[in-house]
Amino acid sequence: MSDYGDNNVRNRAEAAVYAAIDGLNEMLPQAHMLKKSPETALLGRMGKLDSAGFINLIVLLEERCEEQFGIAISLSNDAPGSEENPFENIATLIDHIERLVKVSLRLTSDRLV
Repeated sequence: MSDYGDNNVRNRAEAAVYAAIDGLNEMLPQAHMLKKSPETALLGRMGKLDSAGFINLIVLLEERCEEQFGIAISLSNDAPGSEENPFENIATLIDHIERLVKVSLRLTSDRLV
């Protein structure tokens, strides 16, 4: 678990999100492409994603997270301590992934002991 310090988990979560956005942007028309910025809105009035775009993003994200961390996570799961909408913007999505990965890594580590 030493490879997964707090900063490393955060950096890898951010890398997974931005890689998924790159993949999604390849499928979207120019006007609907997502800007890789923490404040970029994903869903809601200000968001650029429709339901199909959102589903594609989730699939891409789960694949990128498995590549980054070597574990499968489900982004639709609620993370402990999460009260906000994790899909509000890119920053909240990175926070959500970071929490899910840390919980998953702890559970995996506990099983090995």
